[in-house]
Amino acid sequence: MGLKYIILTSFLGFLLCGCDGPSATTIPTNLPNTSNGTTTLKMPLLPLGTHNGYTIGFEALPNATQSKVNQLTQEAKALGMKIGRAGMDWADIETSPGVYDKTEFEESLKDAKNSDLLPFVWISIIDSEGLVLPSFFMDPSDNGKTLNNMRLDDPQIVNAYKKLLDWAIPMIVANGGFSLTIGNEPEFDTDSLPGSGQGLANFTKLIAEHVRSLDSDLPVTMTFTGLSIFANAEIVTRTVPHI
Repeated sequence: MGLKYIILTSFLGFLLCGCDGPSATTIPTNLPNTSNGTTTLKMPLLPLGTHNGYTIGFEALPNATQSKVNQLTQEAKALGMKIGRAGMDWADIETSPGVYDKTEFEESLKDAKNSDLLPFVWISIIDSEGLVLPSFFMDPSDNGKTLNNMRLDDPQIVNAYKKLLDWAIPMIVANGGFSLTIGNEPEFDTDSLPGSGQGLANFTKLIAEHVRSLDSDLPVTMTFTGLSIFANAEIVTRTVPHI
């Protein structure tokens, strides 16, 4: 496990374009170990072979730029591109307790599917700047902190995310999604999290177990940008080996 595990999974991960950088590496967080101690990459919902994909930034593009992106996307597909990204931050999906934005979330999945791309799906709880939990879990006086300093493994947070997945995973699988990432390019000190990194580790473990109970073929992942895998080694080591 340890460093060899991280390096191996980083090389086996899919290279996808990050939201504001040239690429991102997706590290599957529920990779099984073989009997000889090496790690085997298995994604049952993704056909065997080499898969290329890309994503663009989240900001709206000028019409001329969007037209060029559409043209280049078609050219890339003709050359064999197979993967697109779909999804939303948790904060944007669940605007009030138990109320989900099905229209936008499902539209992102269908956009990829209708483009003949396999959706790499994210429902993030953390991103490059910090937490992206629903507003009702955040401190109204400081949007960088959780309400009453709740840890990420607090049963209220864990159970709410599980209910979200109960709703979302059937749509993900029905639209060809082959993996679910719960964090997008986290680039901050885990000491800033409530309960430090251990809360994140426990949350990740509990959610991965729940996902497997819903669909054993759907892997849970965390996405990192390039060399930030090593810059954020604590987040990697706290999330990857525990599932």
